[in-house]
Amino acid sequence: MADSGHLHICKYPECGRSFDWRSSLVAHEESHIPYEERTHVCGFEGCGKRFIDAVRLQKHLIVHSEKRDKFNCTQCDKVAFYLNKIII
Repeated sequence: MADSGHLHICKYPECGRSFDWRSSLVAHEESHIPYEERTHVCGFEGCGKRFIDAVRLQKHLIVHSEKRDKFNCTQCDKVAFYLNKIII
């Protein structure tokens, strides 16, 4: 693999990604943790998604919230939870 100039290289040989910032590397390497080993599980009925830490689980729980912002398309009846998902 060509040298990208990044100082922090992923320790997983099959990956080879590299990052300028150590914090970015640490966050990336967590993505290699097998799904079944992720200990924070969403308790919402029918979901069961698993996460690496409580912070990510809490962020995910917003998708199940009635208080969550929703964006209505002005061209059709579709609703999105992220404004960038509405394509005009």
